[in-house]
Amino acid sequence: MGNHFELSVVTDNEQWGNEKIDAGIKEIQRIEKLLTTFSDDSETNLINKDAGISPVKVCPETFDLISRSIKISELTQGAFDISYGSIDKRLWNFDQQMTALPDRETAKKMVRLINYKNIILDRESYTVFLREKGMLIGFGGIGKGYAAEQAKKSNDRARRGERRC
Repeated sequence: MGNHFELSVVTDNEQWGNEKIDAGIKEIQRIEKLLTTFSDDSETNLINKDAGISPVKVCPETFDLISRSIKISELTQGAFDISYGSIDKRLWNFDQQMTALPDRETAKKMVRLINYKNIILDRESYTVFLREKGMLIGFGGIGKGYAAEQAKKSNDRARRGERRC
């Protein structure tokens, strides 16, 4: 996910602790495969690829995270918005290779695609549709926290036999 996670377990049983850490790592890796924009076959990239074209069926977990993200966008009046993805590295990048801001026209074109209200969800079919061609979603603002929380819960789910995406 572009960041490092540090997992720790407090226990007197080293083997048990290592098993819990391993389970947490596997859970984070599983979620990363769903949400990453660095893999062509992730659900995120499949949604982005079909923006403005057609809805994409996703697993309930991805659907629920997008739904939660939209609710946060509503609560923050758009200050949080997973459709920020249309501002790709051509517009802004936090590395040393970027030496100048983009021209005004490029910035306007990209910013107009940011609008969580253009993320259309269909709960019956578990589909996600980005209304505008060129729109992109990304989970940079919520994915890492979500993965950490799910890693924490992964052992409880495993004990109950629950399956995820």
